[in-house]
Amino acid sequence: MYSIMVIDDEPLTRTYLKAQIPLLDSRWVVEAEAMDGQEALEILQTQTFDMIITDIKMPIMDGLELCRRVSSHYPGMKVVIISGHDEFAMAQQAIHYGVNEYLLKPIVRDELSACLQRMYLIIDKQRQVEHAHTAMLHLSLDTKKQVIRNFFRAAAMDNSAEVKALYPLLYRMKVSLIESEGAIMILALDEDLMLQKSVSLADLSVFKYILYQVAAEIIEVDNMGCVSFDDEEYSIILVTGDDEEEILHRCRVLHEQVNSVLFKNTGITVSGALGSCVYDALQLHTSYQKATQMLPCRLVGGGGSVYEWVERSMLLKQIQAIDEALTSILSGVLENNEITYTLGIKNLVDIMESIEYNSLRIVSFGYRLITRLADTLGDGSKNAYEAALMMLRDFRNSEWRTDHENRELITNLYISIVHVFAQLETGGEDENTIVSQAKSYIYDHYAEPLSLGLIAEQIGVSVSYLSNVFHKGVNESYIKFLTRIRMEQAAKLLRSSNEEKIYEVSEKVGYVSVKHFSHVFKQFFGMPPGEYQEKHRKVERTSL
Repeated sequence: MYSIMVIDDEPLTRTYLKAQIPLLDSRWVVEAEAMDGQEALEILQTQTFDMIITDIKMPIMDGLELCRRVSSHYPGMKVVIISGHDEFAMAQQAIHYGVNEYLLKPIVRDELSACLQRMYLIIDKQRQVEHAHTAMLHLSLDTKKQVIRNFFRAAAMDNSAEVKALYPLLYRMKVSLIESEGAIMILALDEDLMLQKSVSLADLSVFKYILYQVAAEIIEVDNMGCVSFDDEEYSIILVTGDDEEEILHRCRVLHEQVNSVLFKNTGITVSGALGSCVYDALQLHTSYQKATQMLPCRLVGGGGSVYEWVERSMLLKQIQAIDEALTSILSGVLENNEITYTLGIKNLVDIMESIEYNSLRIVSFGYRLITRLADTLGDGSKNAYEAALMMLRDFRNSEWRTDHENRELITNLYISIVHVFAQLETGGEDENTIVSQAKSYIYDHYAEPLSLGLIAEQIGVSVSYLSNVFHKGVNESYIKFLTRIRMEQAAKLLRSSNEEKIYEVSEKVGYVSVKHFSHVFKQFFGMPPGEYQEKHRKVERTSL
């Protein structure tokens, strides 16, 4: 049941509203009456109401002044005004004080009923939000941390369903994962070193958990970010900062600390891979994807280091060549074509030779080959995976010979590994149509939490395919396009004559954090949103 105070200097109107409102909608009750604005304010000092219905023209204090004072002192209260046809200009002025609805005299029952229904829905939704917020306040600190971790992981993995479910919780908790900039760093045990040291890979999950715990403890003590597991059980860490330089420094310090603890206690090194910096938590999957591209660089550069995302780096070119050779081997295995996979193996050995042979690199390349085969062939390849690892472990005891003999030895090892494994398979719509559907979805939903994964899911294509065709069709990445749309809409709102507040604009274009919104806006327009709004107000005033 929601309460109303009716304010009107005409007793007949007050009596009519008091009688009709509960008859038209039983969810409302008129709990008080006043004959002018002054009397209404006195009642408001001792009673609270969900809504007031007030006439515009009244003696002592009119409805316009009452609306102004209610807006100032009771900002959450809903207001409906009653006006005659000749008072429309005053009714328009009252809108500036946050009036929700207005009714024309003489009052029509159907219009009053519709107004009560609309106001009920508004207040009911507001109550639900308030109840949810109260529930949030009573969550334990551990529960809140778990929600943040789960959202971080979902955003990094581009799990749109989980992001959708958790985003409102984060919003109500007033949590913004990224205030200025952030990037994902992957920390991974150098598993090839475990093989070198004859550590059982059956204990790999235990070592991964130790790495996660060490990273989590350091992060919590130094308040450096957020940590979770990815699908490969690598530790993924969100590191934030004011700019790229600060994030880079924090990542290097964190990696050095974690690597030092792990090596001291286990003799195993840890590699780090740092993705690109992003400005929004919903872009984290792009940072994560770039970090995953950098992680294999340890094949070339060695373990125990941090590999930072640099587009078109020499290391990435070498990794691309290695991946092409591995893809050729996989194709040969899947097609049962021995010539294809043998040529792929020879290409892989050529690449290794161009870098430099050493026993650890041979194990590293071999381990990469085994894991790619096992991942491609699925659960049925478990026995082959273990047999291939045994072959790789035994190889490190082989004697080194001449370069030519070593090359033959390595080639034969990799061919033997591939022979242990067996086989598997793969489908499309007009690219322009897909790009149009994606743009249309962004136009309709830019004010909501959006991710490339969610849009791909709506259209029915893969994330990587949508990313490629969107970039090709629009000549900019999905995230640049989304940011541009949001910024253009924000600028439009700030230029409007509705005196939009910065935090309101921020929410209306899809940002949880006002600070983050202001940071992106300034980068886009070269000035903060407040300055932009004031500049356009001055232009308006001088043009009048």
